[in-house]
Amino acid sequence: MQKCSNAKEITKIVIYSTAFIVLIDLIILLTLSLITILRNALGDGLSLSILIFMGLFIIYGLYMISRRLLNM
Repeated sequence: MQKCSNAKEITKIVIYSTAFIVLIDLIILLTLSLITILRNALGDGLSLSILIFMGLFIIYGLYMISRRLLNM
């Protein structure tokens, strides 16, 4: 194993990881609240399609963010 002596790199990785986790939680909470509002307003069929679309959008966003973090 290679010894990492640069404390700034470790701090940057920890800060980015924490921000990444907080961002994921916020996106999930906003998506769930949006789906609840739409289900109450429109009905179940449309909210299911929006749920699938938002799930695909979140998966794509997580993929792009993780790619950017790994290439840091």
